[in-house]
Amino acid sequence: MTLVRRLVPLQPHSLTRRTSERRFFLKPTRRVNGILRYCLGLAQARAPNLKLHAFLGHTNHTHGSVTDAPLESELPVFMRELNSLAARALNAHWGRGESLWSSPGAYDNVEVHDRETLEDQLLYLWTNPVKDGLVSRPEEWPGVLFLPEDFGRTFEVQKPDEAFFGGRRPADWEPTDPEARRAHRAGKARAAREARERARARRKARDLQRGRGEQRRRQLERVRARRRRRRASARKEAAPRPREPRSTLPDRVTITISRPPGYDHLSLEQVRAHFRALLDAELQAIHAKREADGLTHFMGAEALLAQSPFESAGDTFPTFATNPRIAGHGAGGHDALKKELREWRYRYREDLERWQRGERDVEFPCGSYGLPHVHGARVEAAPRAPPF
Repeated sequence: MTLVRRLVPLQPHSLTRRTSERRFFLKPTRRVNGILRYCLGLAQARAPNLKLHAFLGHTNHTHGSVTDAPLESELPVFMRELNSLAARALNAHWGRGESLWSSPGAYDNVEVHDRETLEDQLLYLWTNPVKDGLVSRPEEWPGVLFLPEDFGRTFEVQKPDEAFFGGRRPADWEPTDPEARRAHRAGKARAAREARERARARRKARDLQRGRGEQRRRQLERVRARRRRRRASARKEAAPRPREPRSTLPDRVTITISRPPGYDHLSLEQVRAHFRALLDAELQAIHAKREADGLTHFMGAEALLAQSPFESAGDTFPTFATNPRIAGHGAGGHDALKKELREWRYRYREDLERWQRGERDVEFPCGSYGLPHVHGARVEAAPRAPPF
């Protein structure tokens, strides 16, 4: 069976999600940035007790740093709303179908268990475009990125006017990306031309077979005359009423960037200054390493935006590497944390087997989400305090 995800209340997580085939579907254009910000704000609104500390919208993946809700995990709701809404809107924007995100359809979450690891995870998120050689500093990133100066701030985001977030597409729908729109119109024109050619060939074959060419021409003339009369009558009528919006999504949402856990003894300005100093030191180390390796050039925002969204960052052949679920050392060390997670999974599997046999008094370990949330199964209270 698939390894179950442990979601303990107040647990900090590092999150990531990659696009299908590593394609640049998140290329940070103005419309893509607007879609990501709106989806992020809507996900926060539907998971109000989850705290967001940082977020990066890269060209082909996202990174996030959050702390889960204090009573019941809201991480699945947050990631479901963010990823599903973004997938529908971006697919419509690029004029494509199928899955936007990589398969299998799940996000990656890593439990963070100490302050030092949390700082490392945040620095990795902030400096990811720099390490990839795209921009020289995080402030130059043209996409969605929240930096240390954003701790404690709230941003208001307006719903993108042309974005499509789901439902029934109108008959006159077109992709919002200019190149995708041109391809969409060319495809429609080609399909209409091919349909006319097929219809013409069918009529010609039927007329030749039946010897009724003249009758067919008179019939077509009557049809054309009726169409001309209908068009003339339609022009005289009043303009049709505008289509009423059917969306129930809010026109405006907010994004709140909270300070990370473990820094309550510092003021907000001190927390911002602390992480800014760490970020500047990390940038100096990255630049020094790149210079030592002979990498002195950065792509830059202009070249970045000139890329096609259907290009890929490389092959997708699996590396078969271990997918981590634990980051940090905690009180007993990293090995102790991994052992605790393995024991939790064994306990969950045993309880699941009892539940499948019909035992409804099973009490699942703390951190279980699916069965307690969907089927009302019992779950233990939190056995331990937050990690830090």
